[in-house]
Amino acid sequence: MICVGRIAKKAAAPIAWLLMPFAFLLTLQVRPALAASCTSKAPENIAIALDVGHTATNVGATSARGIGEYEFNIKLAQRVRDELLGAGFSSTFLMVTGQNGHAGLNQRAERANGMNADIFISIHHDSVRDKYLNPWLYEGGQHSFFDDSKGFSLHVSSRYEDSLGLARILADQLIASGLHFTTIHEQNNPAGARAPYLDSKRGIYRRDNLVVLKHTKMPAVLLEAGVIANRDEELVVSTPAYQGIIAASIVEAVKKFCNPREAPAAGAKLPKGFVYLADMEPAIRRDIRYAGSHNFMGRPVQGYLANECVLTEKAARALSQVQAALAAKNLSLMVWDCYRPARAVSEFIAWSRIQQDARMKAEFFPNTDKAQLFALGYLTSRSAHSRGSTVDLAIVPADLAAPPAYDPTAPPKPCTAGKAERFEDGTIDLGTGYDCLDPLASTASPHVTAEAASNRKLLQERMRRFGFKSYSREWWHFQFADEPFPERSFDFPIVARGSSLSMKQEAAPAFPGW
Repeated sequence: MICVGRIAKKAAAPIAWLLMPFAFLLTLQVRPALAASCTSKAPENIAIALDVGHTATNVGATSARGIGEYEFNIKLAQRVRDELLGAGFSSTFLMVTGQNGHAGLNQRAERANGMNADIFISIHHDSVRDKYLNPWLYEGGQHSFFDDSKGFSLHVSSRYEDSLGLARILADQLIASGLHFTTIHEQNNPAGARAPYLDSKRGIYRRDNLVVLKHTKMPAVLLEAGVIANRDEELVVSTPAYQGIIAASIVEAVKKFCNPREAPAAGAKLPKGFVYLADMEPAIRRDIRYAGSHNFMGRPVQGYLANECVLTEKAARALSQVQAALAAKNLSLMVWDCYRPARAVSEFIAWSRIQQDARMKAEFFPNTDKAQLFALGYLTSRSAHSRGSTVDLAIVPADLAAPPAYDPTAPPKPCTAGKAERFEDGTIDLGTGYDCLDPLASTASPHVTAEAASNRKLLQERMRRFGFKSYSREWWHFQFADEPFPERSFDFPIVARGSSLSMKQEAAPAFPGW
């Protein structure tokens, strides 16, 4: 985006139809004045100006294959907007303009200020100065590339301390999702912007003279989502999986920035009757999928702030007995989900209503219509997990040191595939992957291999012996029969042991199922 000196190419035709409606957004979507800070506001009242870098006629940088940066920007910005809306940030506005040059840049800042936005995020993709580009032929045409840099970068003005705070939170989310920042803009690197770091550990640069950062009157961050002059990274940033990582990271960053009460502090206590499983049985492995992006939504879920399993004390003690029984066979348990905050169930419901968001379908529900997930019993409006005595788990070899890492940029593998063909989760063969929303995941499915059927039987027998009952549609799902809170759901967030949050509890009628 910001380092390229050549005249930009004309935008590709497939996005031309977008220009008219988005141009109207800039003039019509103006909000009444709001408070200067988003802290502790309800999500629907947090105004987010999502700026699409460059224009259809001044497309910014050019990718290694000759595509204008603007096309990358608008597609990613749309994805980010959809994720923010889906997470309840209904005051998210996509900003585009047809005006080029400084007048257009000033217009972006003026309109963000005019709507009294709480947050301004400008979406871009990166390149390098012309003199450092290398020529190559692609599909018979002459193009230019630079393969020596890849990754994201964040740019803020030092005028606003809160801008740096937002950028740091966003960088942490991106890095936690497996992405890396680029060093191309360091002061000693002539190929980039030659900007000073504000945070060298997170790839955040000081850019006081960028108009959209200099003149906006709210926390403002410019995100370079990837280096499109890099021939490999150009292909990666175009994938739904990569766009999903960026979008999910922005959503989580906005949540944490605007709700500091959800930021862990020292000295936590769980509600009476609850424990951390790791305190009671540290040998049980933990891979809490909803705390990361490897789940059917493809993003961290509300209320999951740590890779921790929280259960009622009674359920945890029973699970410890199961672990001891398996240890005698040189096996161990691994948990994927335990107590589930009620707010997470609400997010599942909101996600289910956005039919176009099916980026994780290829892995988690390859043969199931998303619109039928409720009717088929894979999703419910209330979850037994929220009562604290239900757990999703599997069996792993006792010598498994840690759950295998998930690479969000790797091609998805169907959860219904054979053990060697699906994601390697470290478990013994149980017929499908976790959260496989498919009939093959039914506990008594006759279509799994003899080995998988035998392993499922082993898991069922050990869990039932110590007081758990299973769920017919999901081999991994078990509910402690003698649960202490059969009529109550909880909504306190899951934080790391030793953290402190307000443990808000909400009573709700109990329903069976997911």
